[in-house]
Amino acid sequence: MFGAGGAGTGHYHSRTRSKPTPKKGKNTVIVYDVTLEDLYNGKTVTMNLERQGICGTCSGTGGKRGARSKTCVKCSGKGKIMVNRLLSGGLMAQSQALCPVCDGQGTKIRDVDQCRKCKGEKTTKEKKKTTWHIEKGMIDGQRVTLREHGDQYPGAPTGDVVFILKLQPHQTLKQSSEYDLLATVSVTLSEALTGFSRVVFHHLDGRGISVTVPPGRVINNGDSFKVEGEGMPIERSERKGDLWLKFELEKIDEDWAKNVDLEALAKLLPSKRQNVVPKPEIIDDVTLKLDDNPPQPREPRPQQSHYYEEEEDQQDYYDDSDDDGGTEFCNHSLSGQADGLSLAIGIPPVLPSTTPTG
Repeated sequence: MFGAGGAGTGHYHSRTRSKPTPKKGKNTVIVYDVTLEDLYNGKTVTMNLERQGICGTCSGTGGKRGARSKTCVKCSGKGKIMVNRLLSGGLMAQSQALCPVCDGQGTKIRDVDQCRKCKGEKTTKEKKKTTWHIEKGMIDGQRVTLREHGDQYPGAPTGDVVFILKLQPHQTLKQSSEYDLLATVSVTLSEALTGFSRVVFHHLDGRGISVTVPPGRVINNGDSFKVEGEGMPIERSERKGDLWLKFELEKIDEDWAKNVDLEALAKLLPSKRQNVVPKPEIIDDVTLKLDDNPPQPREPRPQQSHYYEEEEDQQDYYDDSDDDGGTEFCNHSLSGQADGLSLAIGIPPVLPSTTPTG
């Protein structure tokens, strides 16, 4: 503390000696990889955890039988020492820190009296079999804390073990939000034009998801539909999120096109488009070259403006356990005619080409 008018000495000394604070067992943090199946179905995990446990030979005293602790010379039994810290401007400040010799205990066993097993540390490494649970509906990044499963230290609370769930990518399904799932379904040109009924993928619990598109309902590339209640479960609830199905049209095989009557096919398909109007005065014939890695469109840069409202818009721009019990089939029908299509399983109308927003 700094005094006024030179009255202060710059230091404050307490007249009472505080008792050394017992050292708390250290918490252990573990990043644990999980799959979508684990979060959907739940999982019981059994593993061996290594931790610091109280020495069984000396019962945590750190010394041989009958050995007595001596007052630490470094800290004079306080468990803490004063250290100097250099501040900006060349100023010095003092703060307290745990004594490195006695580890904050204020006492220490002489080297000749130390326990042979723990070498005076009072704890030793041990392995403990631990079982814990991943509940249905837990999410990526969620923490699971096991109280008092961490490191031990004599006379102090036992530390905790904290698991942080880290979700691994899934081959078929993706999360569009914490509880909504997105699946991409490939369809052939025939299926897109004439409809289909088939199992499109396996759900996370092993069920087959069957989809029916009736004849007359054309599927366009990128069309998306929502199936309510088939997403991720919500923790400690009977409810689930939604499942989004996005249809992608498969590429047409050139060999198929070579062996089909194209003239007859052209009569069945919608008519071809005409030239652009008005007709250009100069027309060049160009050669097309297939490239599977086209460049991405460049985003336009925001224009400068002296108007307050447009400056705000510019700010927005920049801020921008495996159980093989067979397969159960869950049938969902995508039905309807023309515009205003609704899905048959009690789902509200969904417009085609709607991309899930999560």
